[in-house]
Amino acid sequence: MRKNDFIGVKLLVQTLQTVESGVNLGLLSVWEGTSEGEDVLITAPIYKGTIYPISLKETLYVHFFTENGRFDFTCEVLERPVINNIYFLKVRLTSEINQSQRRSHFRVRKAMRAKAIIEGKLIVDASTHPQTKHIDGLKGIVASDCLTYDISASGLSLYMTHTCDIADMVLVSLPIGVNDSMANFMTQVMWVKECEKANYTHLVGLKFSYDNKNEEERMVKHVFLLQYEMIRKQSSLT
Repeated sequence: MRKNDFIGVKLLVQTLQTVESGVNLGLLSVWEGTSEGEDVLITAPIYKGTIYPISLKETLYVHFFTENGRFDFTCEVLERPVINNIYFLKVRLTSEINQSQRRSHFRVRKAMRAKAIIEGKLIVDASTHPQTKHIDGLKGIVASDCLTYDISASGLSLYMTHTCDIADMVLVSLPIGVNDSMANFMTQVMWVKECEKANYTHLVGLKFSYDNKNEEERMVKHVFLLQYEMIRKQSSLT
């Protein structure tokens, strides 16, 4: 891919100092374009609503997502131009833009309405249990009113009105498609806890069982964007 293909992509930036100290500041930036000599122009990284001080010749570690997955690169700061009262960094790449094989397991606290089908569970009492239905060839109890507690690329925690058994397969529908359209993901129950949250009886830990790499990359990108938006909102409140 050409560098200009990344224009407008959201970036998460780390400095060499924060990487070495193990601190994840989550500096926010945007790829704005390329300049002469194929150097790259990015917006000055933001932290807690203000521009984070970056020194000339400082090494930055950057990662971002496109529809093709996660990418990483390192760069060196050359200049700190101001264009139309907007602060930028002109950087020179010190590595290739590499598509990462690592999986992001950053866990985001996010409440989303969801639906779930617990595979193979039989209706005991039609007056107190949802009807059995088929979705994508899966038959089981439909828990139509679920709520996510948190989510990562490896799994999620889900408030439910039904209990599950360890190792049960559960088809979960989440609003992560275009315009929050529902997308289905197969999961497996890892743990179950009773809870006291209003309208729910159990908190269930689910691990994604991806059918293919595209499903996994889609969730990895979704969690990255949730993380980015969470950091942006936290920054705007400080």
